[in-house]
Amino acid sequence: MNIFIFLCNQRTENECMRKNLFGIRGSWINEVQADAVCLLYNFQSQVVYGIWRATGAKGVLEETAFDGLAPNQVRVNLVSENGIVRVTKSEIEKLSGRSFSRPYPIKIELEEKELQELFGDGAKTASNIVHVQPDLEEDFRQRFPREFHCDDGHDVRSQGETMIDNWLFKHNICHGYEVLMDVPERMYCDFVVSNVKRQPVYIEYWGLEGDEKYLERKEKKRGIYSRHKLPLVELIPVDIKNLDFAMRAKLKTAKVIN
Repeated sequence: MNIFIFLCNQRTENECMRKNLFGIRGSWINEVQADAVCLLYNFQSQVVYGIWRATGAKGVLEETAFDGLAPNQVRVNLVSENGIVRVTKSEIEKLSGRSFSRPYPIKIELEEKELQELFGDGAKTASNIVHVQPDLEEDFRQRFPREFHCDDGHDVRSQGETMIDNWLFKHNICHGYEVLMDVPERMYCDFVVSNVKRQPVYIEYWGLEGDEKYLERKEKKRGIYSRHKLPLVELIPVDIKNLDFAMRAKLKTAKVIN
């Protein structure tokens, strides 16, 4: 079988693993079809990690990932739920007969039994398993894709966000959706509008209750707003039931409307 090996370094290794996103500068990702086996090679530490399978999503998936240096990207899913397995570069080279010193991209061929010999359950020990803390924002985006279409052309992630976006559009309030904010944490807001002084005011819709990961993400984002003293309008599901009243009251308080 064909196996595609993506490169990273000490700085980008964790980003690749947390986001389940691999990237390159070249165009050979066109060959990487859905369910293709993908590995990650840290050329600085000479370590290879696996196993992932491509989801089929590819292209410029995140403009800001890898500081914009790897615009051709592939979304992947980790095959094993028990962690990422690490092997040495020399182990891969020995089985594949393919030197990593040759020009990139790296595409090798291995039999299924050879792949399992390196990364399967029998190869896993406490010393070669890597556990990565999941990226809360990436987890959210994968679980809730932009499947809802709004009147102004925005694609959003829930029915509640659709109603909020349509309300803003109907009332001629200029707004942006999922805008990258000017904070060190590189956070995206749900919506951004401007107050009467033309200063940004952020809107967050906390639409999911009782989900541990979502609540953790919510508290993390609220902490960032608080830390940077950013004006925040918060909406919850009960507000959606009487959206016109809630929006008018909250936007008046934030001095977005009179």
